[in-house]
Amino acid sequence: MRSGTVVVLSIVAISVLVRLHTWVRWASSGFDIGDVLLVSVLVALALARGDPVVALGIVGPMNAGAVMGAIAVYVVASMAGDRCRAGLLRECGLWVERAGVSAGGAGQALVHSPRRLRRMRAATFTASGALLEEVLFRGLLQRWLAVVLGPTLAVPLQAVVFGLVHAVPMAVAGAPRALVAYSMLMPTVTGAALGVLARHGLVYAWMVHWALNYRAAVKEVRSEASRGAAIG
Repeated sequence: MRSGTVVVLSIVAISVLVRLHTWVRWASSGFDIGDVLLVSVLVALALARGDPVVALGIVGPMNAGAVMGAIAVYVVASMAGDRCRAGLLRECGLWVERAGVSAGGAGQALVHSPRRLRRMRAATFTASGALLEEVLFRGLLQRWLAVVLGPTLAVPLQAVVFGLVHAVPMAVAGAPRALVAYSMLMPTVTGAALGVLARHGLVYAWMVHWALNYRAAVKEVRSEASRGAAIG
């Protein structure tokens, strides 16, 4: 088994175990159907292909251009996300608090962890979810669309689907229009950039996605802790 495969599978195993522990220990949002799906995909590919990481194209040769592109996407997406979320919280903060919306449930789940462990747990907590979305959208969906419609259309189409997956649940939940629009536009634009990165290897898109989710989780944990302190 390749060293890259060992690293990826180890990260996934640790992430899933941390999420499972969070769910069992505090009965809070953590281990879910996504973890089961990711593990099932990896196991199925391991049985069929031998190396699931290679089969999914997660790791590959180092590409300096892709590394620089990944850094640029992270910086731009994090800055844009911060500015948009700040405005949305001012406009839709009451609805967000009542609905209990957070970054993948990370804030509400990790706030129960000991303070000294929250950053470390946030890093492991967000790894598997980011990989699952990259496998589904930039891996399986984008590759299928590239075969059917060509690589030019594959990237924007998977990005639109990625946006809809985030926006539709918000609309169904009755979120304000501004929040629904953000939930559609931000994932769509970011998903398109991740789709371009994924052409050089899924690891680049995964690392950016993971870093963005980690950053959002840490911010949400701080927010949850602050609200808890204010209430207390």
